[in-house]
Amino acid sequence: MGRVGRRVWRGGVRSTTGILAMVGMALLLDHSGMTFTLARGLADVVGAYLPAVAPFIGAVGAFMTGSNTNSNVVFGPLQVQMARLLGFNVATILAAQTGGGALGSSLAPAKLIVGVSTTSLAGEEGHVFRAALGYGVLLIALVALVATVMAWFG
Repeated sequence: MGRVGRRVWRGGVRSTTGILAMVGMALLLDHSGMTFTLARGLADVVGAYLPAVAPFIGAVGAFMTGSNTNSNVVFGPLQVQMARLLGFNVATILAAQTGGGALGSSLAPAKLIVGVSTTSLAGEEGHVFRAALGYGVLLIALVALVATVMAWFG
């Protein structure tokens, strides 16, 4: 039992440390006011186009972290602040964030590597990524279009 416990501990330390660091960074940004400052700057840049940009922010976060949940932890508060600053429905912007994050997650290198390793395409990760990228961007753009219509006309 002790040997199993030690192996579980050693196997989980790295991933747990990474998750704690990411959540800690998101909380630090939020509680220190940095998220609001970033949101104000980004709101000035994207303005009325936030509903169209929000899914792409979610996708970038998921691509970087490999997880929609992690993207929401890191960029969700930012999107909330931008929505409030620009007068958009927060639920609509967060739906766009998580919709884009779900699609961006499927393009994340970690997910592509796992997917390719279970097929006969091992070693072809770059080719698979290039083939999937167009479809992914098209679907994220569709989420952006729906979010924009909902935000502007809904």
